[in-house]
Amino acid sequence: MNEKYQTLKLLKQNEYADVYTIDGETDKPQGLVVTPDNKLRYFGDKAGYDKEYIIVLPNTPKTPVDLFKTQEHKEMTTFEGTLKRAREGNALSQNLLGIWILNSQLPDGVEVNEDPFELIRLSAEQGFPTAQYNMGVIHETGCLGGKVADAKDEKQAFEWYRKAANQGCAAAMAAVGICLYNGVGTEPNLSDALSWLKEAATQGEQRGQLFLAEILAKDERCCDKNEALYWFCQLARHESLRNPELRGFVF
Repeated sequence: MNEKYQTLKLLKQNEYADVYTIDGETDKPQGLVVTPDNKLRYFGDKAGYDKEYIIVLPNTPKTPVDLFKTQEHKEMTTFEGTLKRAREGNALSQNLLGIWILNSQLPDGVEVNEDPFELIRLSAEQGFPTAQYNMGVIHETGCLGGKVADAKDEKQAFEWYRKAANQGCAAAMAAVGICLYNGVGTEPNLSDALSWLKEAATQGEQRGQLFLAEILAKDERCCDKNEALYWFCQLARHESLRNPELRGFVF
């Protein structure tokens, strides 16, 4: 009996990651596939991967997202590798190290002199979208990870969210939509708010789905009970909603 391999379709890519989704099966693998034992393998002439992340999204909402790590990424997820690359100016490592410091996730007995907020800022200024989102949180709330940043500035928050959203960060899309709806850091704009929220919700961003469902159910200017029900049903699929805190770090 021939083994079945899952074939992949490229959805998007940027400097750091290639994002695929599973789109079928084959017994004659070619290119990038998932093997029967759930490993990522390339069949063909390509020698290796040049991105730090190879991400395979599920083809059903109930399937966990699989993150296949290249050797380069394995090195990054060690503390020593992340610290080295952050000090060399790698944007992904700067954001990750900043989050580790804020979450008190450094190895026992290890101390570093880096300011976590400065690391995230440096990463964001290099255009790394998840760091840009984190900068938005810092400026909107004045803190991150329970640590006070003393940097509350709603206009700056909106600008950072928008930069990240324009690069496809779903959490930032939701944040932009919420800011536009509430007039946080920008003038209120219902039409634009709905557009950003629907884009985030379509990508499965739970905070965006919840906010969109609530305003579609309650706001007379855009009330659509059927669509609100649809997004509430999408939310019900996510087990993580048992935890009411929908805002978190983006890595």
